[in-house]
Amino acid sequence: MTNQHKSLGDEIFIATQPIELHNFPSLNGSGIAPPEEPPNSTVRRPSLNMRQLPGSSGPRRPTPWPASNTTTTTDSRRISMPLKTIQKNKLKMRATLWPDISDEDLWHRKTSDGWLTLPRAFPIILRIMDMLADKGKPVSPTYLDLWCRTYDDSFVVASKPQEMAFYAGFTGQRAQHTWIARIRQLVDLGFIRLANGATGPAHYILILNPFRAIKQHIDAGRVNAAFENTLTERMIEIGAADLDQDEDEQDDD
Repeated sequence: MTNQHKSLGDEIFIATQPIELHNFPSLNGSGIAPPEEPPNSTVRRPSLNMRQLPGSSGPRRPTPWPASNTTTTTDSRRISMPLKTIQKNKLKMRATLWPDISDEDLWHRKTSDGWLTLPRAFPIILRIMDMLADKGKPVSPTYLDLWCRTYDDSFVVASKPQEMAFYAGFTGQRAQHTWIARIRQLVDLGFIRLANGATGPAHYILILNPFRAIKQHIDAGRVNAAFENTLTERMIEIGAADLDQDEDEQDDD
């Protein structure tokens, strides 16, 4: 202990981790300052007590906060724990049912390239799209191909319309013409927007939020109860609130 700290007597500040006093800036002339709190901690540190010690020219040592064994669980950890438990239980069940299968036999986005983000309610979204489209002219294959060409940016450059028509299931001389007709249906239904480019009026394609588009059709009475209730149930299961966003925005207004 150096001379400038002798006024503290035999008391020293005990931290949860070893510290060097000369590494900290001066605090009211004492030369002692507490270390920074651990990041993402939910523990509130008590305020420092800076009263003078009898016969001392320096402030009283700061009151230490809880020791390092204090639990500081963050909200994200608390939320992820049930999901991790479900995943572990599913992996155990999978290994029981197919003990001969290894990780190399399965596709995983963390070990393979070429993946994208999809809403968990995507199957019922596609079914509702086809129900809204002209009878016998489903739009879901065309929409799925558009989504698979995005990079989480909701934007597609349709520079290969003939190829995109083939991916959507159309062949023959009228393949591209049929694909364009499906694209126009998606525009009319409110699922996408178009902008002109080198290949024509559908060269640039913007994919809108499908939940909001479906919500507009629900409000207009164009989605039957079976599809609406099935979508609502699925969204409750996955914790999605996209159908409630419009109502929340109206409440804010």
